[in-house]
Amino acid sequence: MAGAQERTRNNVRMGLFMTFAIVLGLIVTYLVSDIGDQLMRTTESYSVSFPVEAGVQNVNRGSDVRVGGLSMGTVTAVEPDFDNGSLQAIKVRFSLDHSVRLYGNARIYVAGPLIGAEGWLNIVSVGTSDVPLPDDRQLEGRVAAGMITNLLGSENAD
Repeated sequence: MAGAQERTRNNVRMGLFMTFAIVLGLIVTYLVSDIGDQLMRTTESYSVSFPVEAGVQNVNRGSDVRVGGLSMGTVTAVEPDFDNGSLQAIKVRFSLDHSVRLYGNARIYVAGPLIGAEGWLNIVSVGTSDVPLPDDRQLEGRVAAGMITNLLGSENAD
């Protein structure tokens, strides 16, 4: 039977082993995932309004914001925009990597896959410096062409 001193030594060894295993697990998680980038990334907040008729199909909190196909931010809120009690637009608030600078004439569309349910914001143009960003950082979203228009071309889609 092990003595009291041996049990204490075993407890210390087990404690050191568990501490080492937990630290190693955290390091592996940090290296494998992009959690480090997300924690270190500095972002700018913007909002974009879309007409109710166009909608924001399947764009939810946490959806991607893509610039040229690259994921550069996330949607933080989707909310109705009322004016005098009537629904005027759908406002989407999002955060975008600070290295991407948007201007007042940025072109932002709602996009989605052909099959699937997750939508995202697609910034196809950040705009030009001659059109300054409004003080409230509010942009106007554009209505994207439908799937048929993309497949057949605008002259054949009717």
